[in-house]
Amino acid sequence: MLIRVAEAGDIEVVTALRYAALSTSAPSVYSPREVVELLDSLDVDELRAMVKDRQLFVAETDGLIFGCAGWRGKHLRHVYVAPDSERGGLGTRLVRRAESDFRDRTSAPELHVGSVLYARGFYEKLGYELVTKERSGSEPFHMKKIFDVAR
Repeated sequence: MLIRVAEAGDIEVVTALRYAALSTSAPSVYSPREVVELLDSLDVDELRAMVKDRQLFVAETDGLIFGCAGWRGKHLRHVYVAPDSERGGLGTRLVRRAESDFRDRTSAPELHVGSVLYARGFYEKLGYELVTKERSGSEPFHMKKIFDVAR
């Protein structure tokens, strides 16, 4: 498996990966209306900008992409793993790669993430803490991770 910087030609695959990941996991914790809201909330222009700025990473084996993660501004963004590749540590590896790049390029002391309901525990295990507990519908939990400044 290779984790590499995403390229312009990967956007369509990342979009399909996002759809597959949300379509598989979201219905277990969200209403049908909220699932549609999540699926419709993709900002493809943001993905393009992340690719252009080399802020999106993909995991691939034999040319097949099965995970991605990146950052934009001060936010971890677009963390998706193919449904048949979950729970194997891939999401953690992708987030760590995005965090490392973020820290190297920004020196910022913290990174934020908007977490869907079913991913909150994943982010907590990676050191993110809840910023706000108030949310409604498909609105994400706001979380942040403060980095060790002695790095």
